[in-house]
Amino acid sequence: MPPLRIGTSGLAPAPALTSRRSPTSRPSAISSRIGQGGNGRLSSTGGAEAPAPPAKRLGTRYACGSAAKLGGLACPPSTRKPPRKNPSASEWEPGEERVIMQTNLLDGTAVQRRRPSGRAGPVMAGKRNPSLDRCVLCASRPSRPRHLTDAAVIDPEGRSDQRDRLREGLSRMRVGIVGVGAIARYYLPALVWHPEVELAVVCDRDPAKARQVPPGVVFVEDLRLVLADRDVDAIVVTLPNDLHHAVCRDALLAGKHVCCEKPLTVDPEDAAELDELAAATGRTLFTAFHRRYNHHALALADRLRHRVPPRRAELTYRELIQEHCDSDAWYLDPARCGGGCVIDNGSNAFDLALWLLGPLRLQAALLEYSATGADQQAIIELDTEAHGTAAITLDWAFHGEDKAIRLEWDDGPGDCVDLLAGFAQFKSSLWHEYRGVVDDFVATALHGRGRQDTGRMVTELVAATYRAGRKTA
Repeated sequence: MPPLRIGTSGLAPAPALTSRRSPTSRPSAISSRIGQGGNGRLSSTGGAEAPAPPAKRLGTRYACGSAAKLGGLACPPSTRKPPRKNPSASEWEPGEERVIMQTNLLDGTAVQRRRPSGRAGPVMAGKRNPSLDRCVLCASRPSRPRHLTDAAVIDPEGRSDQRDRLREGLSRMRVGIVGVGAIARYYLPALVWHPEVELAVVCDRDPAKARQVPPGVVFVEDLRLVLADRDVDAIVVTLPNDLHHAVCRDALLAGKHVCCEKPLTVDPEDAAELDELAAATGRTLFTAFHRRYNHHALALADRLRHRVPPRRAELTYRELIQEHCDSDAWYLDPARCGGGCVIDNGSNAFDLALWLLGPLRLQAALLEYSATGADQQAIIELDTEAHGTAAITLDWAFHGEDKAIRLEWDDGPGDCVDLLAGFAQFKSSLWHEYRGVVDDFVATALHGRGRQDTGRMVTELVAATYRAGRKTA
C-alpha cells in the first residue's frame, strides 16, 4: 500500500511537544450521555486549600478577599476591594430610587445601577441569586448554590443572533461549555477572563458539576436547551471522544461556532463530514490542540522561520495516563476514547509535527497494547515534504512526564525544547496553553482571522497509524 499523505501546503511552522522529568446523534439522544468527566474546582491549584476569608459582595459577584490564584494568575487587586458602601435600606424612603455601585471583575471598573428602595433587585430568569454566588477566585461561597431550572436558559420570544448583536455594537461572543470534565477546568478561567467572551451557560448531565460553574453562569443538564438558545454564539466541547461528532454536528446545524477538544472525531469520515458542514453553514470549526500554544513551542516556531526545514525531528510524549485523566474513566475505555495513546497524546504530537514540518507521510508504526485493548506505547515514523524524517514516541505508562521536541540539521546546531520547563507544578503548563486556545478561537470565530484547522488531517493520521500498527503488532 502506498504511503498515506496527509497535510496541505498552507501550514505555518508550529510548536513542539513537552518534557518533564520524573523525581458527540441528535440532541435528545446524546444529552443523556453528557458529562462523563472528572471533577475539579475552578480555582484548584493543587495541594490543601486554606480556609477562605469571609466573602465581600461586589454587585452581582463576590471576591473573598484572598490572594488566591486562578489559572496561575493572581486576581487583580481591584477585585479584592469592596465597592463603595451605600446607605442601608432603612435610610431610604419607600418608592425612592437607590444608586447601587457594582464592580466589573474583569477590569475593576465601577458601574452605577438604579433600583427602587426596599429591595436588593429582582432575580432575573436565567441568572443566579447574587446572595448565593461564589468567589470567582477561590470558588468559596457564603451559602449553598441555587440550582436553576433548564427553562431559564431560553427566551421564549427568541433573541437576536450574533450578527444582529454585532451590528448593534455588542462585540462580545457568548459561549457555552458542553461537558465538565478534567479539561473543562482549564477552559473555564480562560473564558471568564477573556475580554471579548461572555461565558453564558455550562451543560453537563451531572447536577453535581454545577459546583464548578463560575458565579452568574447558567448551568443546565440538557444540551437541547443550549443549542436552541439563539443568544449563544459558540460552544466548547469537552466530552468523551465518541460524542464529539454528534454534538459538533448538531451545534453547527444550530448555527453555533464550535471549539472541540482534540481529537475532532474518532472516525476520519465523521471529521470530513464536519469539515464540509462547517463550510456549508459558514460557522467556525476549531479543533483545540493546546500544545501548539505552549510558550516554548511558540518560541521554537519563531526560530524555525529563519532556518531551512530540519533533516530529522523527534517528538516525545510520555506520561502516566491515570494521573492525567482524574476521574474521567472513559480515557481508559478504548470504545469511548477511540483507542489509547495514539488518539490521545498522538493527536497533539501529529498537530505539532504538521505545524512545524508541513505535510506528512506515514511510513511505519509499532504499537504495544494493554490487556484492556488500549495502545499503551507507540513509535511512529513519518516522512516530511522537505525530504526529512520525523519520529513520534508515545507512552501512556511512563512514571513521570516527558514532553519534548528535538530537531536536527545536516549543517548547524540542532534545537531542543522541553515544553514543561519552568512549570514546576503538575499540569501547570495547561493554564497558559488553554488561554492561547481561547484567544485563537475568538480571533477566528469573532474576527474572522484566517486559520487552517488540522483536526481532519490529524484524524486521518491517527486512523492510518492504527491500521499500520496492527499489521506489525
